[in-house]
Amino acid sequence: MNASPDVETRLRAHLAAERETIQPPADLEARVLRRLQESDATRTGTGVVRQLLLAAALVLFAAGLAFGVARLRATTPGPIGPSPSVSATTTPTASPITSPRPATATEYADMVTIGKPAAERQLGIGDCGSTSPGPGHDCFLDLGASDAIIGTDAGYFHGSRFGSGCWVYLDHDAAGWHYVDVRCAQAPGSLPRVGMDDIVNVSGCANVRAQPGLQTQIVACLPNGTTVHVIGGPVFRDSKLWWLLQGQGWMVHDSLVGGGA
Repeated sequence: MNASPDVETRLRAHLAAERETIQPPADLEARVLRRLQESDATRTGTGVVRQLLLAAALVLFAAGLAFGVARLRATTPGPIGPSPSVSATTTPTASPITSPRPATATEYADMVTIGKPAAERQLGIGDCGSTSPGPGHDCFLDLGASDAIIGTDAGYFHGSRFGSGCWVYLDHDAAGWHYVDVRCAQAPGSLPRVGMDDIVNVSGCANVRAQPGLQTQIVACLPNGTTVHVIGGPVFRDSKLWWLLQGQGWMVHDSLVGGGA
């Protein structure tokens, strides 16, 4: 909106008063000339003295002018207009990292509801139902809540197919659980789980970070085939799962199951 006439009048008067404070004395020139004349009567080299005194007077005037301008800039309000809009949007903050814990019965049931059919689709096998995996009968079976773990905005549970144990990984937000992937192996050490060893599986080396997240500080890069011990996680950050490695830092899930970097 535009400023009212009364505000504008008072602002102009304020500026005029401030400019008045930086004007040089009206008799500045007479004072300088009188000083020069006195110097002529008592000293030799009056031409040099005159030039020095005149230069000094000009320097003092310039300094006073600069000081006045700076004061005007510091005390004069800016243009009067509409206040800038303030966005009410806030940046979501990540959940605090918590220690992994066993899933409750309800959490386990919710994870299985989402993760089991998705894992069966990824593996290309059916649900075992009331049977168990066996020769000629490859199917997926969830193995109960005892091995299900809840991390920070993420979790996993244990299942099996014929010849392999399987682990189903999920992330969690306000809308509920979301499937990430399933990994099956015949022996421990081939997929990440809290309290177990695992092997880095990348082309080249895998970044280790100070905190979970793609923009956090890189503290090391572990070569392919390095054995690590998982002591924390899973944590869901930047659309990825992260695991805490003993004595190292945080590594992205993909680098511990293959197919990541």
